[in-house]
Amino acid sequence: MRRRLWPLLVAALALLAAVFLALLARDVQRWERSLDTGDRRFAIAPGPADLWEPQARLVPGVSRKLLAIDDDLGFRQAAQLFRRSRPRAAAQRTQADLATAASAHAALTSVERGDDDPARQAAAASALGILNLSDALSDSTQAALLFRKSVAKFNKAIRLDPENREAAANLELVLRLAQAVQSRVEAEEGARGAGSSAGAGSGSGGSGF
Repeated sequence: MRRRLWPLLVAALALLAAVFLALLARDVQRWERSLDTGDRRFAIAPGPADLWEPQARLVPGVSRKLLAIDDDLGFRQAAQLFRRSRPRAAAQRTQADLATAASAHAALTSVERGDDDPARQAAAASALGILNLSDALSDSTQAALLFRKSVAKFNKAIRLDPENREAAANLELVLRLAQAVQSRVEAEEGARGAGSSAGAGSGSGGSGF
């Protein structure tokens, strides 16, 4: 009896394995299509948090691990947070934008430090440089420090990926802005100093009279 059941059991297991592999293959195809569609939508607008995820998965979790796309998704989600934070709006950003910027900073830092793709690391470092620059333009009390952090991130992006032209352009921009801000600060300090000297001279003459 057992000898008769054994072939049936093997056949049943083989059938289950075939069904599982078929479902897994469909999930893999759905992930690939979803990533491609999500990238096209992201080029137009940041989109929802699950922009790149398939709407339905037949074997949840397994296909994602099989494709080894956690780093790919992490990079995309960090870029999404970056765009949602509206870094180029600078002083016009809302509290919600600033909260999103904090999340973007954490996500981008994770990519910069943990991703094994130098190009993605460079892109993350460049985005961090932009976030620092945006903060510098909206917070004059920390401008000098934030400009230095921004320069450091753009330099790191260029070291990681010498072909990253955006980082090079951003570095040139931030250096010009830092110089302009420094010149303005020096001019304001000079004006205050001149006013103080003039006031002191007037006071001296008055007391002498």
